[in-house]
Amino acid sequence: MTTLGKILTVMTVLLTVVVMMMGAAVYTAGRNWRESYVGVNSQLEQARRLATTTQNEHENTVTELKRQLEEATNRANSFQAQTDRLTEENEQKENELVNTRQERDVAIRQSSIANQEAEAKRQETERHRNVIAKQQAELNELSRKNRELTDQLYNRDVQVAEVTEKHARLLKQYATLQEVLSHNEIDPNPEAHKGLTSPPPVVEGLVMDTLTITADNTKLIEVSVGSDDGLAIGHNMYVYRQEKADGTPGQYLGEIKIMRVTPDRAVGRLVLNTKNGIIERGDNVTTKL
Repeated sequence: MTTLGKILTVMTVLLTVVVMMMGAAVYTAGRNWRESYVGVNSQLEQARRLATTTQNEHENTVTELKRQLEEATNRANSFQAQTDRLTEENEQKENELVNTRQERDVAIRQSSIANQEAEAKRQETERHRNVIAKQQAELNELSRKNRELTDQLYNRDVQVAEVTEKHARLLKQYATLQEVLSHNEIDPNPEAHKGLTSPPPVVEGLVMDTLTITADNTKLIEVSVGSDDGLAIGHNMYVYRQEKADGTPGQYLGEIKIMRVTPDRAVGRLVLNTKNGIIERGDNVTTKL
């Protein structure tokens, strides 16, 4: 209950008491007017004083309540003004907060983009670094190979110089040998002397024809085997005659030296002749008896 309510309650109680007292006074006056007149006047005076006091207190209370209400109203207005100011400041702060959040979001997005760009640049830099490292390794390898090739080239140059010198020396020796062979009427073709440096293969053949040169009494024998069978100039072959069906024993007839060869024929000079018989067409020849 407020102070004003309390005051009104007290006044109501006092008025009730006054009314009761007046009623009692009227009742007493009805019984004994004169006896109660003085008492009633006294009580009325007291009631008046009490009413006056109560009225004064009521006015004072109303005045005080009005003052308090005015102060409360002023404080409320002040609080309202402060509330409005705080509300306005709060709205400004909220607007600033919204702007700050937007700026923060923009900054975050920009930072994210910058981070992505930085990561992309880092990866690109890493790729470039790897490429450079690979190229450097390849360059080092090429430099190593270049040094090796340079050394090899130098060695080859030395070898070429040595070979050139040796070639010149051999050419000089070859020219000298050519002169010596020509002077001694020797064929310089190596194939002409192959039979002198390599043994003949084991081959069998037949005498195809014979020819006697009367000028120097040289006898030439043509046989049925040639270079395809492995014969070469200088190889020796032996001529023999097999045992005949009538029982005539076989005979060794002589030895020939191959002087000329073709793929399937060869011509040899008789170098050893025996008295076992005359070499004829159809006799046998072999490189190994």
